Amino acid sequence: MVKIEMRKKNRIAKLRKERGLSQPMLAAKVGLSKSTISKIETGGQRMLGHQALAISDALGVSMNDLYEDGGVVSPARGGFAEEAAPFTPETDTLESRIPLEEHQSWYKIETSYLDQIGYLDGDLVVIDISREALTDLQIGDVVIANYYPRKNGAETIVRQFIPPSLLITNGRKNLPSLNTESDNVSILGKVVYPRRRPARAR
Repeated sequence: MVKIEMRKKNRIAKLRKERGLSQPMLAAKVGLSKSTISKIETGGQRMLGHQALAISDALGVSMNDLYEDGGVVSPARGGFAEEAAPFTPETDTLESRIPLEEHQSWYKIETSYLDQIGYLDGDLVVIDISREALTDLQIGDVVIANYYPRKNGAETIVRQFIPPSLLITNGRKNLPSLNTESDNVSILGKVVYPRRRPARAR
């Protein structure tokens, strides 16, 4: 089971009140205690992936909508280098004509850490943050995740998922892998376009 953790300012209290739900009512719907809901709403407790999925289902919104500015910690707030960043295609470009679903969004790759499987610095990719995408991760999928190396910030990373590890697939950069079961890392979504695999030797 992949561990997905998220930590940033959320809109859960606002969404809950808009739907006429009290904390005990929301807690009952998602199978958590009232105190857990209270701590999550105030930022006193980190929300785990399965909790975010249950709360978003109960409130009738996407997981991304639980947060004030989406599911990714912005570089300005985190202060760390980003390996991928949200991207808005310009009008009349190929990317602007590709229809995305509500739970999909464009990102720009900012590194060449996965160049051996075809993802290069400057590439544009679509990530999917839906429940289906997160619960159906396959060996070799490319994911975008938040990594919390320090207490009050995060960096957005791009890695290849080889359970339970997130790996760099690059012969020149020697960085340690991250473990989804023990390291402070949260998978945000998986790359669904373009789908690439290593070129075969001729």
